[in-house]
Amino acid sequence: MGSLEVVESALKAGKNVITANKALIAKNGNYLLELAEKNGAKLLFEAAIAGSIPIVKTLKESVASNTISAIYGILNGTCNYILTSMEKEGISFDNALKRAQDLGFAEADPTFDIEGYDAAHKLSILSSMCFGQKIDFDHVKIQGIKAIELDDIRAASDYGYTIRLLGIAKKNKDGHISQVVRPSLLSKESDLAGIEWEKNAVTIRGNYFKELLISGPGAGRYPTASAIMGDLFDIINNTNYPPLGIPLKALSKSSNEMNIETSRFYLRLLLPDISGTMASITNAMAKNGISIDDITQRISKK
Repeated sequence: MGSLEVVESALKAGKNVITANKALIAKNGNYLLELAEKNGAKLLFEAAIAGSIPIVKTLKESVASNTISAIYGILNGTCNYILTSMEKEGISFDNALKRAQDLGFAEADPTFDIEGYDAAHKLSILSSMCFGQKIDFDHVKIQGIKAIELDDIRAASDYGYTIRLLGIAKKNKDGHISQVVRPSLLSKESDLAGIEWEKNAVTIRGNYFKELLISGPGAGRYPTASAIMGDLFDIINNTNYPPLGIPLKALSKSSNEMNIETSRFYLRLLLPDISGTMASITNAMAKNGISIDDITQRISKK
């Protein structure tokens, strides 16, 4: 019997459920939360997102009076540990991953972490809570960190940036919600750039408090246990906040669209040493309306 069947059976019997399974909530949360409500049970999932950071409780309670325009942050401790190791110690992606596995920060099969799916599961839940829509994991754009090399880390540093895997959800001017997980360049002076190793951090933008950043350990048995105990006390105290912050019947359907975003990007290209190669690249970009802010050419050692 899989996790879905176990939780489904418990909720049908009117039993309360606490879970740290973010994939379960991201993919089946809409159905399971309705099932819980129908049978007078509670389904709580603080431990599914960002370890010890009480982000679910914060969104349900502390900032409930705000209109949220964006939520973004470092949602996967494995990726953050790998990127920090590469940056601080100059080791390769593979060596950083091996160390993370040895320390218990990464699974034997790290696919869900390094390809961004774990962060995307968490982001889809947070996005639902912030923007009052049903959980919509299927329309999160996902890009992991597997392709990042030391050359990227060094190039970013030369320009005053560090690389972090971010989950970003925001409401666009047209009212659509964009959800994306991708490696991002952060100024070394920014708060999120200072979140290192296995730590997680979430930033919320609201109309009253402008920006609120919450950080803490994102993985491990004790952070997870802390979050689970918080949910357990909510059940004991019969706390009755809606699980996604607003009543389930008030949740809107997602737009079911992959929104096109305009943003600045960094490209690293390995090109043959042939006259005119760079000109052909810049011409192709110009034809597609892409302007170039800066170019640095180096002789490749590869």
